[in-house]
Amino acid sequence: MITEDQVYCGAVPEKERERYEGWRKELRSDQGFRPIVLGAAPKGRALVESAEDLGRPRGAGDNIGVITVHDGAPIESGEVIAPEVHPTDGLDHDYFQDVEAFLSMGGRRGKQLQVLTDGTFFLNRWFATVEVLPKTLIPIGYVGVVVSYHGRRGEDLTVPASATGSSWTRVCAVCGSAPCPRASTP
Repeated sequence: MITEDQVYCGAVPEKERERYEGWRKELRSDQGFRPIVLGAAPKGRALVESAEDLGRPRGAGDNIGVITVHDGAPIESGEVIAPEVHPTDGLDHDYFQDVEAFLSMGGRRGKQLQVLTDGTFFLNRWFATVEVLPKTLIPIGYVGVVVSYHGRRGEDLTVPASATGSSWTRVCAVCGSAPCPRASTP
């Protein structure tokens, strides 16, 4: 057993004991014995101290964790981010804390679509790393635009490459693909 302060093991050759001690030092340097804590207020300060604080940036406690998994099958060709792994048949990876469940449910290596939000997470640092980033707060009355790199590369169907006429192709889940006059473009 490897703990932050010591390696506990039975009768093993000295070479093995040295290897385990090297692992302990590596884990310690990677903060592997500490949980990932997201959404905690800065030390000595509540997240919201008064009604005037609502809607204001809250600093260090307002963050998310972007996960990069280092094990499992690679993502599909053409993908840039691994798809979310949903619980199935009573099996859940519990926010990347259950490595075996994540892999058996088809989890992929690489940057993950699912992120960590407020909470405390005990992650195997050799399995996954976490990049803690501040949340982008959009004030009331403003609009935020999200650019997503999840999914396969799409095809621009608004104007065909050979468009010289007055129609373009629209693809709709309701009506399928149909030519539409330019005046009625959505």
